[in-house]
Parts: sequence; C-alpha cells; structure tokens
Amino acid sequence: MICPKCASRLPDNAKFCLECGTRLAQQDSEWVAKGNYWASLNKHDEAIACYDRAIEADPNNVEAWNNRGNSLARLGEFAKSIECYDRALSINPGYEKSMYNKGFALSHLGRHAEAIEHYDRVLRNNPGDTEIWYTRGYSMISLGRYVDAIDCYLKVLADNPRHRDAWYNMGYCMNRLRRHEEAKDCFDKVLSIDPRDADAWFEKGKALEELGNREEALKCYDRTLEIVPAHENAMKSRKRLAK
Repeated sequence: MICPKCASRLPDNAKFCLECGTRLAQQDSEWVAKGNYWASLNKHDEAIACYDRAIEADPNNVEAWNNRGNSLARLGEFAKSIECYDRALSINPGYEKSMYNKGFALSHLGRHAEAIEHYDRVLRNNPGDTEIWYTRGYSMISLGRYVDAIDCYLKVLADNPRHRDAWYNMGYCMNRLRRHEEAKDCFDKVLSIDPRDADAWFEKGKALEELGNREEALKCYDRTLEIVPAHENAMKSRKRLAK
C-alpha cells in the first residue's frame, strides 16, 4: 500500500500512515490495485475508471493521480497525462515518479528542454538511474545536443555494457558529429548483440561510406536489404554507390 499523501510504502493492512499520520481508506487502495491490474493488461480505459473511483474517494491520492496519468500516456493523451502528474506534484512536490513521468510526457510533446529539467530534478537524488539517463539522451538528440546525449549513453553503458539501444543511439550521435570511426565501432557493438539489426547495418554503412570505404559500405547496405528488403534509405544508398 502507498500513502496517498506522502507516497510512503506501508503494510497492506495499515490504517494510518506512520510517516505523515494520514488516515488510510482501504477502498482507495483497492480501486488503485484494480486500476493497476487493468493497466497491466493494457486495458487503460478500464484502469482510468478505477483510478477515478479512487480519486473520488480521496482527491489527494498521489498514486491514483500518477497512475491515471500513466494510463493516459499509454493512450497517447500526453497533455492530459501531464495534468494528472501536475496534480500529483501539487499534493506531493517531491514525488519523483510523477516528476519523471511528466518529463517523459513532455518529451513526447516535443518539449524536450522542459523534459530535461524534470529528468535532472530526479537525477539529483538518483544519479545512478540509467533509465532516466537513457530517456534524457533521447531528448538531447532531439535538441541536436549530440555531445550531451553521448554523455548520457556512456552512463547507461557503464552500468550495462550490452545495452543495444544505448550503443545504437551513441553511434547515431557520432555519425552526426562526423566522428565516423567511433560511430562504426558503436554499430559493431550493436551488431555483436543483435546481428539482424537492419538499422545498425545501415548506419554502419553510412559511417564506412564517409570514411571512404565504399566497398564495405555497399556490403552493409546489402546486409540491411537482406534483413529488410523494403528499407528505403538502404536502397537509395546502394543505388548511389553502385553507379
């Protein structure tokens, strides 16, 4: 059970929060639990209906507001999800789940500078949270801040050297910075984890082409097309090199 006011974790049968003294309504936690069940099945409309019942019983239920926002985000309703996260944060300004989730929703609305601000607030207390560093890197790429994005992915890879997407995104940044040798090495890492990653073969081909190795680049484009025959960019690049 989560305290709806201060978000402390409590025993399921608790009557009062030991941290803030809030009286706990068992009905609230039951509706939140039902909502979480529906959300786990990707039945987000049903989940929202349950969270609404919890909020009706206790308008200050932080967990219900946060989880309602999560379900709205899964339905693509990011602006509405932010309203829920804001409500949760107005009740408990230090509730980091809503702070992070709001950042994630902001990034989906293209508001990446604001998203980064929210990620940074959570990272102050959780500097080792690699999920946040990863999503922060995505926003950095979207802003064209490739060096900052690379710093994010290096932190992810320090914790998990086989994080395929972090290697891929770092290689993408290296290519945009014209650091093509380093980009190629990143995509080699991706392909050592997943040899059938067509986009990694394509990006490796681009790096090799920029390095002047047209023959090896052509092989990469061919490999891309073996995996995804309709890969439009690989078809265009192969056609250009084959002339």
